[in-house]
Amino acid sequence: MDNKIDSSKISPTAHITAHAWDMLGISNAQYFVDPNFKFLFNILRFLGVAYLANKKNDYVYFMLEPRHRAIDYFLFSKFPYTQIVELASGLSPRGMTFAENAEMTYIEADLPDMIKMKKEKVEQVYKDKKIKRPNHKFISADIFADNLVDKIGPLLDKNEKLVVITEGLTIYYDMEHLKQIFTNIRQLLKSCAGGVYITEIYHEEDMKRNVFNNAIMSNAVKLLKTKFYLDIDNKAEGEEFFKSCGFDFIETINPLEVSKQLGLKSKVPPEKGVATIYLAHVF
Repeated sequence: MDNKIDSSKISPTAHITAHAWDMLGISNAQYFVDPNFKFLFNILRFLGVAYLANKKNDYVYFMLEPRHRAIDYFLFSKFPYTQIVELASGLSPRGMTFAENAEMTYIEADLPDMIKMKKEKVEQVYKDKKIKRPNHKFISADIFADNLVDKIGPLLDKNEKLVVITEGLTIYYDMEHLKQIFTNIRQLLKSCAGGVYITEIYHEEDMKRNVFNNAIMSNAVKLLKTKFYLDIDNKAEGEEFFKSCGFDFIETINPLEVSKQLGLKSKVPPEKGVATIYLAHVF
């Protein structure tokens, strides 16, 4: 297996999703918007057949918003742990929001250039607002090249449970690379008092059910010159895969089934949902 995969190709999507979070009114998202990527963000929306049919059903509402709000919801309601690691955090505003709680240690990790830019943006906001948040930490980490226990472990309380998050990452990797990522995360959770890994998976069976997704995926691949993987067909395969990576217990949730709790704007019925949230526990 080639561990020198070019993870840097993910970074343009960080700018695109930053515009999505800002459009949705996600807390603190406005600090991460780069106007240079607004055109690309809108092109992806307009080229989606769903946008022409119903603006509320464009990919921001049925692909991005459900997963983001669901992750936040479970962090607040189900896993009120005091330490969170967000891997490949990109330009997600989540760290600023959760770090408002002084008892929370929030660690963002990403590749060197991305995390440097992110840290500078956040620290400038804190400086302008005269805010001190020593509990909001940033570290350069490569999910393939680095042992996460060695890299991030020193920043954690080994006697406390841990939540690890990735969002918008899994679709870029095949099963072989996902196994490496998940195993690395499992080891990080095991180095503490256990905890949970929260992420989303786009199943091939779910994506094929919605013609809108096929149009958007096809356009995104062409515009971003990237590749998406839908190697996990369904929940059953997903649960088995997580268990093969060493996780003890797996929960899966369709965000559209709890749309009222999440305050989702999309009117897409649950059976048309595309993102499945995985809660992978380590005891």
